[in-house]
Formats: sequence, structure tokens, C-alpha cells
Amino acid sequence: MWLLLVLLWLLGFIGGTYWYLFGKPSPFSLESVRPKEPQEMDQKKRDKVLKKGFSKDRIPENLDAVIIGSGVGGMTAAACLAKVGKKVLVLEQHDTAGGCTHAFIEKGFEFDAGLHYIGQMHENSLLRVVFDQITEGQLDFVTLGQHFDTIHIGQGEDCRKYTLISGKTEMEAHLKTQFPNDTQAIETFFKLMKLCARQTQYLASLKLIPRWLALFLLKSGIADLCLSVYKLSHTSATLWADQQTSNKDLQVIFSYLFYGAPPRDSSILINSLLIHHYKRGAYYPKGGASEIPYHISNTIRKYGGEVLVRAPVSRILLDTNGAACGVAVRKGQEEVEVKAKVVISNCGLFNTFNKLLPPEIHMKPDIQARLDLLKPGKGCFLIFSGFDATAEELGLGQVTNWFFKDNDMDKMLDNFFNMSKEEAPDNVPMMYFTLPSAKDTTAKIRHPGKTSMILLTMVNYEWFEEWKDEPVRKRGDDYMQYKMRFANHMFDWACQYFPKLREKLVYQEVSTPLSNSYYLGAYRGAMYSAEQNLDRYDPISMAKNRCDTPVKNLYISGALHGGLLCASTVLDHIIYVHLLLIKKRLKWAKAREDARLAKKLQFRLTTMADGLTTTLNGLINELSGLVSSADLSLWQLALAAWVLVCFGVFYWYVFGRRSPFSVDSLRPKGPPEMNLSKRDEVLKKAFSEGRVPKGLDAVVIGSGVGGLTVAALLAKVGKKVLVLEQHEQAGGYCHSYTEKGFQFDIGLNYVGQLHENSLDRVAFDQITAGQLDFVNMGEPFDTIYIGQGQTQRKYTIYTGKTEMEAHLKKQFPDDTEAIEKFFQVMKVCARKTHHLACLKLIPRWLALFLLKTGIADLLSSVYRYSSMSHTAWLDQLTSNKDLHTIFSYFFYGVPPKDSSLYVNALLIHHYKRGAYYPKGGASEIPYHISNTIRKYGGEVLVSAPVRRILLDKNGAACGVVVGNSDSEVEVKAPIVISNCGLFNTFKNLLPPQISMKHDIQERLHRVKPGKGSFMVFCGFDATAEQLDIGPTNIRLYKDNDMNKMMDRYFNMYKEEAPDNVPMMLVTFPTAKDPTAKLRCPGKSCMTLVTMVNYEWFEEWKDMPVTKRGDQYLQYKTRFAKHMFDWACLHFPKLKEKLVFQEIYTPLSNSHFLGAYQGSMYLQHNLDLFDPVFMAKNRCDTPVKNLYLTGQDVFSCGISGALHGGLLCASSVLNHILYWDLLFLKKKLKKAKAKQDAQQAKKKLH
Repeated sequence: MWLLLVLLWLLGFIGGTYWYLFGKPSPFSLESVRPKEPQEMDQKKRDKVLKKGFSKDRIPENLDAVIIGSGVGGMTAAACLAKVGKKVLVLEQHDTAGGCTHAFIEKGFEFDAGLHYIGQMHENSLLRVVFDQITEGQLDFVTLGQHFDTIHIGQGEDCRKYTLISGKTEMEAHLKTQFPNDTQAIETFFKLMKLCARQTQYLASLKLIPRWLALFLLKSGIADLCLSVYKLSHTSATLWADQQTSNKDLQVIFSYLFYGAPPRDSSILINSLLIHHYKRGAYYPKGGASEIPYHISNTIRKYGGEVLVRAPVSRILLDTNGAACGVAVRKGQEEVEVKAKVVISNCGLFNTFNKLLPPEIHMKPDIQARLDLLKPGKGCFLIFSGFDATAEELGLGQVTNWFFKDNDMDKMLDNFFNMSKEEAPDNVPMMYFTLPSAKDTTAKIRHPGKTSMILLTMVNYEWFEEWKDEPVRKRGDDYMQYKMRFANHMFDWACQYFPKLREKLVYQEVSTPLSNSYYLGAYRGAMYSAEQNLDRYDPISMAKNRCDTPVKNLYISGALHGGLLCASTVLDHIIYVHLLLIKKRLKWAKAREDARLAKKLQFRLTTMADGLTTTLNGLINELSGLVSSADLSLWQLALAAWVLVCFGVFYWYVFGRRSPFSVDSLRPKGPPEMNLSKRDEVLKKAFSEGRVPKGLDAVVIGSGVGGLTVAALLAKVGKKVLVLEQHEQAGGYCHSYTEKGFQFDIGLNYVGQLHENSLDRVAFDQITAGQLDFVNMGEPFDTIYIGQGQTQRKYTIYTGKTEMEAHLKKQFPDDTEAIEKFFQVMKVCARKTHHLACLKLIPRWLALFLLKTGIADLLSSVYRYSSMSHTAWLDQLTSNKDLHTIFSYFFYGVPPKDSSLYVNALLIHHYKRGAYYPKGGASEIPYHISNTIRKYGGEVLVSAPVRRILLDKNGAACGVVVGNSDSEVEVKAPIVISNCGLFNTFKNLLPPQISMKHDIQERLHRVKPGKGSFMVFCGFDATAEQLDIGPTNIRLYKDNDMNKMMDRYFNMYKEEAPDNVPMMLVTFPTAKDPTAKLRCPGKSCMTLVTMVNYEWFEEWKDMPVTKRGDQYLQYKTRFAKHMFDWACLHFPKLKEKLVFQEIYTPLSNSHFLGAYQGSMYLQHNLDLFDPVFMAKNRCDTPVKNLYLTGQDVFSCGISGALHGGLLCASSVLNHILYWDLLFLKKKLKKAKAKQDAQQAKKKLH
């Protein structure tokens, strides 16, 4: 009998629990998610959704719930209730819905009021599933770069910079590299972070289970025995951090996401959860923050609800029993009563209890007890700034920057918040810096050429309180001056790190706590309403501070999970159960889809295997008679046949197709062509429609070495190619120009790795038919001067397999071990550089698999060196800063701390076997390659500016448009190859709807434009001997701390820069070329080169090239004079013999060479040489039949461009040409060895 009763009770309990969890209607279903629709760009249509004004006739009848406030919490609760059939109305006092997620547009700039980025939005995460459910899958997010935050600690020269990256393991590993002495503390923090993330649901459950049960579990200690999360939630962040490490910088990192409470008073659980929030990536709503309320509003209306703005709720209505039964809305001078069964407040606890309830109600002990649990949060101070420039032009990106003046956050915040009102504006100790327009890929379409920036800090409301009762636009000059003191201090602080901001600023709006109170209804201007301190996260306080209130039918909501908790409470139904069930179903569906694809792949492989087996069986049957007498089994025979087939396929892939390389394509060198008119016929053949070859296979944009190389290779395998150059002469950075009897090279100063039968020499011989000749410059090829005046030191660099290292050791006798280690690494980088090139030739999925699994690192150390900071490695090697400079002396605009060890080592190794110069000048290179292209049926045409790339109906490249707006010519070709750079190609030549695609934007976001090039071309009426100059290049550095020197220089104001050039290359092309004495007798040329910020010259960019005015001339002449005077200190005879001078700025490079922002190449920083990005940054592009070539594909310099062309030709032909090139190189070496042996034998005989 008793057993039967127990069973019946158990069945009833199980049935009741099942009904409670699953028997009620759910707001969540897979069917409610629909395919994403195109983003609504029409602002008027968006305003109809977000700015629908309140009126009596718009109030839905028979309301089940009215929600006060349209922040995410209110909107989430409203959407969940609407989706289970409840009639809801959301009321917003502002003129647009969204609360802290609304955006506003002013002067063409769009700003977000509160949302700057969000985490935990990866596929099928809980948050992603929720957003999909309440927006029906219409909300899209942009994945920000892996490096999402930078933290600056300290001021001036003492400032330390730390970066945070996302990734399950990468975040922790990256922190360890920055704090190598605190790895144990970091490991402990990440273990804690994982624990908090896994157990945070148990804190939320305190608000869902009965209050008496929650308090019993907590007060009895049972909760603490079961889970550690309850103890951690009220553990001081400072107290915990002090036990782990004494490193104050690391303690700042653990608490850097500030919200107004010092770490001493904040919860370690919250601080760790905030960092964990971005562990799987940082995201931003595509289209801006207002996309969130826009799509949730549509969902609410779809299910019969409404969202109305300009509806300030003046009070909550109570029935005779003291239960909430609606709200009163102020409409002009009258009040409109809106009745509903349930009232949900999303305007904060303090506003709800203190302002919206009658005094006799909010003074009740249970309400006061609830208020006593919390304190108002700190006020929020924001500066909204608009710039008339793109993020790239400002040198900025998606990364959010956090600034702290000190690493003792507790002391720093205490000092600040205890300051007097007058002290505070000039002593802001922390600041947050974000660019919403850089994060949103659609911003460039919606607000082209503009950038918006937000600076944020926390302040005391009391500092502004005296103006709280004055009208919003009439608070007087004192208020304006006071808030501008904060704004000026913060903006100046930002400009110290990003100096380009100041000159491009065109709009600024300052928002104080009073602004937040007025527009958002924020209590005392606090964004989070209550202070996020230890008292708030005490588990008992959390159990008491729940969504239901002492007033019946009145509920509190706030933010996404606050909305879910509130909906669960209102419905008396834990909707998280359904949410988790949906999440599981989505994961299972994803797993099934992955399994289906794997099965499909397996089926294809099986089919291929069956086909191969059938073929092999046939072969075996045919051969079985031949081998019947042999002692071989059929399996052995099958295996042998399979090996033969594989070998045959491999041999065909490598050697079976037509090769552009052969020994026979070389011919005896002809005499150099001295007739300028004949040279011009080759290099200056102008474009016309009649000169376009018929039946083109490929068109190449740009005649730099990368473009000419790929064109020559394709032409030599029978492809009909056309090279188009926008300048009046072919060659790109290899062209020369003659002025006043002087000949100057634009970009090529010398080149290495051209000794006999080297890979580069063989390649050049093949694409010029062996006509290109090079002069060895002799020793030393480079001289480096470090310092100024009497403290200046001079070092020389020699070539030679062993001589280069030995000569350096003589100059640095105390650093021989460091030099040996550097040369060992240099050797590894040179020998294994092909492993990096392979990343661009093997299938992308295979390259990424090898890299992300770590297999690549096991196979070759070059992958580690390529992403290693040059300075970080050198600091471990030697403290000698002069030697640091020698190891980094090839400057290309990136300080050594941000550049790759691999690249710097490779640049020095490049000249180990000799430094060379083209005999006849740099233009010999395009001259002879052009002849090769024409010989094989191709053409090279100049004065042919490409305006855009043509796409067919499938979005594949099918040609280009040449000319100007008056006369355009379409040139059709099945392949388009761009040698005009990544930025020009994707940003300027493709339609906006294509260039804005995610895969293209992802590629652009990983790179930055390089620094602009500034050159001074000088002509002297004297020979090299008379001027005491020679072929040796001179490199000048004012300091041996290259990082500090370059940071200081590139962060200078425009007016400071011309007189403070810190580094310079001095080169004498006529002294290197023996034919110069015949071509330009009695004359000498000198080129001075440095790097500059494009922004220093940007104000003149839209003016005609020869009409930029006196200010431009004076400004660039200041640079030139400083540089020329510096050169004259080393060569005093230059000044008196100077007869000609021409100055090239970044604007000159943009005009004549089409260089993006006047830069020779992309910024060669660590991001560019990260192996994963190198695998992604390949010659093929997301646009079918469009390929990239040149320096942006692999590396800088003539050699980098040459290999860019080889890689591109390999991609276009689907044939790794390096096999043929290496085979030819081996063949030539063998022939040379045979010839040397014959000569030795002959001499011996």
C-alpha cells in the first residue's frame, strides 16, 4: 500500500515537473527564424519602426503587459511575451527606441549611445540563439579582428601597451607572451574564468527558484559546499589578484573593463566573466547598434504588440488592492492612462521605486529594504567626435583602446572620485576609445568618407548636479565650459596616441550624466543604474533582488538576460529550459550537417577509389599473363600499379604541362640601347583601342615588376596578355625619368641574390631572354651612421658568405655570440622561406589545417620567426642598441617592435652574396621584360588608367574599363590580374557592393597602408670622383633606439615633422652604373629617401599636380632642405655643385604611380607576416578570375615583387612554376660544374 502511494506521488511529481518545464507555450522555436533579408538603408523607413510616436489611438486593446523603457531588457521581455500570445506595449520616453542601444545621426555621422561591442555571439551560443529568436534571425553581426582590445598603462615614455586577442587557447597564450614572469598567475586566472563561466547559471537560478529555498541554501552553507561560484561572487578582485601576483600591470589587465567600481570593491567573478565574454570573439551589429531595437520592434509588432516613443511614463497605476494595473503617460499637458494586467519596468530600480510609485508605497519597509541593497552607479561621460576621413586615413581600425594613467587602479579611482569639482576635468585617470564606423562594414556605404569616434569615462553625478534643473539646451556658458574641460583633456589624451585625429575633426558633441538623464532617463546619468560592487553580487542580495517586486504585478527587467529572467517570472515558466533545448537541437542539426558533408565526401572518395580499383583490376588482368611465372601476389601487383599511377599523376602535374622556362629561351646579350627614342617606343607605347590585341587571355593592371613578371610568364606559355599602365611610362617603381640631362630611378636602389645561377637571376634571365645585365657594387655596399655630431658612430656592411659575419664581429667584438645567433637564424629563414611561399600554393584548407593544428610549427621554425617581433627577439640577444639598429637598418616604415624577425633577417641575407645594380639603370628591367611580352604576342600600353574591373552576371571578373569619364574603352579578358595593390584593387576598382563583402573586408581589415615615401632627386654638375662619392649606399639614423625614434616621428604634428626627419637613405645611382658616364657625361645624381605620414600632405591631395600652391611647395621644401643639409654633412662638396632638385611626396607617388596613400607597399608589420594571414593573403581573390600580384602578395622590394609574379602565374595556370624554375636552376648549375671541370682539365693538360 505504502509503496503504491509513493509510486503515485512520484508519478505525479514527474508529471507536474514535466508540465511546468515543457507543458506551457514556449516563445522559442526553430521555425521562427527566417532567412536574413537585405539591410534596410532607407532612414525614413527605419524611422517608421524606431520613431513611431505615442498617441491614444495607437494603444493596442486588451493589453496583457505594458513595458516602461525600450532598452534591450524591456524589448527582450516584450518579444518573449508577445511570442506566447500576450498583447504587449513598450513605451519609450525618448524620440527613438533602443535605450542604450539606440543610435543617433548628426551632421552625417552616426553614433551609438551605449553599445560598443559584444561577445559570446559565435554560432549556436546561448546569446546568439536568443537574439535569433527575438529578431527572427534578422540580426547580423560582424566578427571583429582577433586582436580586439589594446590597453595602455602609464603616460609618456613610461606608457606600456598590452593587447588582448580572442581564441579558446590564444587569449591565454598571448597574455603569457606579454607577462612571461607571471604565467602561473595567468593560468590560475583562466582556470577561475572557466569555472565562473560554467557555474554562472547557478547564480541566475537564485532568481528563479523560490526565494525561501534560495535563502535557505545560502544561509545554511549548503550552496557554498556544493559550488564555489557563490563565494567567488563576493570576493574582492583586488584581494584575489594580490594573492596571485604583485605585477600591478597584470592586475589592471584582470580588471580593465571598468564600470565605475574600483577592483577593491568589485567582484572577481564579474571581472573574469567580462574577459571571458570575449574569449570566443568580439562582435558588432552589422548596420550599427540600432539594428537591435529595429528588429526586435518588428518582432513585437508581428505578434500584435506595439513600440511607441515620446511616451514619458509619469507614474505607475495601482488598483484598490495596491497591485499595478497600468501606467500614466504624459502627453502634452494631460495624462493618458494605459491599463494592463502586468507592468514591467526597464527604467531601473531607483527610477521605478523612487519616481514612479506613490510615496506611501515606495516608503514601505520591503521596498526600502530592496533599495538599501544597492547604490546608484557612477555617471557616464561621453564625447562623440566626427572626422572627415576614413579610419584607414586616420591610421585606426576596429581595435578598442583603453587608457589608464596608473597601474594602481584602486588608488587612482579613489583619488579621482574624491576630487573636488574643479580638479576633476584636468585629471581624468582612465578612458575608453572606440570607433563604431570602423567596426561596422556597412558604415562605408551609409556614411562614406567619414569616421565616428566615442571617448568614454566615468564621473561623479555631483560634479554636474547644479545644472540638473535647467533646460537641456540652455544650461549656460559655465556648464558648457565645464564639460568642455573634460572633453578637451580626453581628446588631447587620445591625440597623443593618434595625432591624425586633430586635423580631421569636424564635429564634436559632449554627453554628461545630465544628458544621459534627459535622453535616456538614466538615474543620475548612470548607464548601469546601480553600482556594480560587492554588495550587489553578494549571493543573498542576488537572491532577494529579483524580477518580481513587493508591488503585485510590477516586475523589473534590464538587458538581455534580465529580460529573459523577467519573462520567466511573469509567465511563471523557466523559459531558459526551452532556450537550452533549442540550442541543443541547433547543435545536433549542425553536427548532422557536418556528418552529412563528411559522408558525402567519403562517398566521393569511395567512388574515386572504386574507379581506381576498377582501373587497377583491368591493369592486373592484362599484366597477370606477363607475370604468371613471377612470385608476386595480386595485392603486390595492385600496390605497384597504384604507386605507378600516383607517380604518373604527380609527374604530369609537375612536369607534364607547358613551362615558361627553358635554356633555349636565352640568347647572347646585345649592346645596351642608348637611343632614347627607340627606348621610348618600347616603354612609352600609348594606349588606343586599335592597339589592344584580339582574343586576350589576360589583362594585367599595372606595369611594376610583379605585373610584368606574370605577364611574361603567361605569354611564354601561349597566353595572349595585355599590360595596362596608368603612367606615361612602363615600369612602376622600376621606371626611370630624365630631367635636365639627369636620369633618376624612382624606386630601385640596389638588389641582391643575383649571383650566377641564383633563383632570382635565373628568373630574371628567363623573363628578359638573358638580356638584363647587373653590376656588382663592390665593398662595402652599405655604410650606416648612427647618432649626430661628435657621438656619431659609423659601421660598414660587407657581402660574402663568411665575410659579412666576420666583418660585423670586428666592429662589435663584445657581441660576437649575438651576431653568430643572428646569422644562424638568418640562415634558417633564407633556407626555409619557401615553406612560407608554400602556404600560398597548397590548398588553403590544408595550409590553415597545418598552421592551426601546430603541425607546421613542428615541421619548420620559419613560421614562428615570421610572426615574432624583431625587437622582442633582439632584446633577448643583446642590449647593444647600435647592433639592434644594424640588424634592423633596412627601414620600410615599421618600427622593429612591430616588424617580423623573419623579414629583417631575410633583408640582410638578401645581400650576403653581393649587392647589384642594373647596367643601364632601373628602366632596363621593364624595357627587356616588355620586349619578351611582345615577342610572344602580348602588349604593354601606357597612359591607360583603369577605372574599374568589369564583372559578368555571375560576379566573375571579365575585363576592365580604361580611360576617363569622357572616353572609356572596355577591354574584355577571361582573367584580370591586378598589380596596383590590395587597397586600390578592392576599394577603387570593384563596385561597392562587391568590395563590402565579408571575405574581402576581412582581408582588408588585416592589413594597413604602408607609410608614404618622400624622395629628393638631386642633380650635380660634377662627376662622382669630383664629389668624392661612390656606389656605397649611406643610411643615416639620428638615434639607435629605432622604436622610440620612429614612434616619436610618426606621431609628430604636421608642422614639427619637416625639421625632425630621423632616418634617411642616401644613394648615388650614377656612381653604380658604368654606362652613366656615357649617357650623362660629367653629371652625377643623388636620391634621398625617407618615410612620412600621408596625412601630413593630405590637404593638397585634390589639387592639380602642378598647382598645389606655395604652401605645399614651402612645406615639402622644408623636408628637402633638412635632408639635403644632413647629406651635406657627410659629403660637403654636394652643396656647391647642385644644379637641379626635384621633390617627390606621397602625393607625387599617388599621381604618377597610382600608389595608395603614396606608399610603396602594404605596412610590413607582424599582422602581414602572421602565417595564418599569409595563407589567406594569396593571389586568388574572392572575386572569381581576379588575381593579385606584386609586393602585396608576398614581400617588399624588387625580389618580393618578382616572387609575387611567380606566385600569381602559378595560381592562374594552376601549375607550381617553381618546380620548373628549380629544375632549370639545377640544370644550369650542373652545366656550370661540367664546364668548370672541363676548363680545369684543359688547364691541367
